[in-house]
Amino acid sequence: VQELAKNEFPEEVATADFLGDEQVSEAKTTRRDFLKFMGFSTAAATLAACETPVQKVIPYVVKPEEITPGVANYYASTFSDGDDFASILVKTREGRPIKIEMNQDAPQRGSMSARVQASVLDLYDTTRAKAPMKGGAETTWSVVDAEIIKAIADAEAAGKKVVFLSNSITSPSFNALATEFMANHEGASHVSYDAVSYNGVLDANTEVFGKRAIPSYHFEKAEVVAGIGADFLGSYLNFGFSKDYIAMRDPRKGKMSQHWQFESNMSITGANADKRVMIKPSEQGKVTLSLYNALAAKSGNPAAGSAKTPYDNEVKALAEKLWAARGKSIVMAGANDANIQKVVIAIKQMLGNYGSTLNIDEAILSKKGNDGEVANLLADMKAGRVGVLIMIDVNPVYSHALGADFAAAMAKVGTTVVMDDRQTETASSASYLLPTNHYLESWGDSMPVEGYYTLAQPTIQKLFDTRSPLENMLAWTGKGEVYGFIKGYWNQNVLVAGAGSWNRALHDGFYIQPKNAEVSTEAKDAPMVADVSGAARAIAQQKGADLELELYTKPGMGSGASANNPWLQEFPDPITRTSWDNYLTVSRTDAEAMGLVNKNTSNGALN
Repeated sequence: VQELAKNEFPEEVATADFLGDEQVSEAKTTRRDFLKFMGFSTAAATLAACETPVQKVIPYVVKPEEITPGVANYYASTFSDGDDFASILVKTREGRPIKIEMNQDAPQRGSMSARVQASVLDLYDTTRAKAPMKGGAETTWSVVDAEIIKAIADAEAAGKKVVFLSNSITSPSFNALATEFMANHEGASHVSYDAVSYNGVLDANTEVFGKRAIPSYHFEKAEVVAGIGADFLGSYLNFGFSKDYIAMRDPRKGKMSQHWQFESNMSITGANADKRVMIKPSEQGKVTLSLYNALAAKSGNPAAGSAKTPYDNEVKALAEKLWAARGKSIVMAGANDANIQKVVIAIKQMLGNYGSTLNIDEAILSKKGNDGEVANLLADMKAGRVGVLIMIDVNPVYSHALGADFAAAMAKVGTTVVMDDRQTETASSASYLLPTNHYLESWGDSMPVEGYYTLAQPTIQKLFDTRSPLENMLAWTGKGEVYGFIKGYWNQNVLVAGAGSWNRALHDGFYIQPKNAEVSTEAKDAPMVADVSGAARAIAQQKGADLELELYTKPGMGSGASANNPWLQEFPDPITRTSWDNYLTVSRTDAEAMGLVNKNTSNGALN
């Protein structure tokens, strides 16, 4: 164990082996040198840090009051990229951001994932796009603004659609401006796309509650927790459930919740469970239905068909635990299947969880992707019905299952625009690339949960000639500059007179909007899911195989959008301890049956 610990994070990297450069000697180099080879530098940041990270530009020779050399400053801000959300504190030294920490004062902290912590390094990535590009060549903002505004007008005149395709944007000020833009431009629409889809749970909640959102979870109130293929301590939802989960598992305080986990791949969540049951991916639906039937028998509800599984004894034992903890339990399924999710909703209603450990009235808004709307967009693109397509922080050519089709369909769109921080697979096929700021260079806001607002502020001047998506929208609509727009929106729509101020919210990094009246618990009062029988029939038709493959997102790499970040590449998987690679995990029994072996390559690494 001591030898493993000593070698887990070696300070030296064999640069010659990695880069394949014959001119590099066999001598070892440090990790700092390695980052330079990978294109990460603080040179531009050193110049930008000579200016104070607030509204007025002051040369560093006249020392800003808030900066003392050698003493760190902290700024409350927000990380929200459509995948992760976190209320954060940004640690800066001499005007340069160097570390991301959790804002412990924020009620909704989100997830301090590896991606959030490593995001500070992305600021110093020299492969970021440094100026707007047209047809692969650098141009100016005045040129792209004029041409995009004209392209939108021409598309409208020709009766073609103008579509904004974005990740799950939680910024209330951006969404308000986008809504106004759609109202003023007939045929314009906004489609949300998540590289890691949560469409199943969103569709299920839409059908049952008429609300396309995910309920907030209160693990600190749950005495029994059941996960069915949901790695909620790892990558599922990425909303930071760990702190509340731990609060109910502290024997020193007399609290020890019971946790059952049904899953295929060993996850962080499964590793922490009291009882872990291994199932095939195709069995998630049947296990969920079996649990529903076991609880229906206790609650007097009709069974939903037959759902025999090899795990019925475990399911019945779990049902006993859940029924004994009615109103104090959580059941969560990770399947991106609306039928499975509708059955889970019914289970949670039978257990009286809504209004207790779940709240649909204070829903999580960080996942908004709509697979159906994305499919319709792709069909419209292929048919030539889209005149302008503006993509914001998405890379569907890389991440969508039909990425090749999407790239081909882009060629049938008159004008394609990508807002991203670098030349992605999608950007390389687009008419324009509009380079975006790093979030540490930007003003912004977020509403990750209904009634809970956060602010993001720049902690350094922009390193390159970039703009945020909100700045682009403001330029095209003539609505002014970004700081004034966000502040004005907050004063008019967010802050309640006598209950908050802009300066206080900016200092704290968050603001909780007071409730005007008692909120109706629509989910608690909603009838039992009417279509459980239909969902059960669909689940019964799902077939499995002797050997099945489960694809999953790793805690460090996530959707792969930050694959250029070497901190994430060298981040060891918390279960397998493997870094810098993808691999296939197979049970020992299956591996021996199929004759699979770990094979050493010439450099000694496992292949």
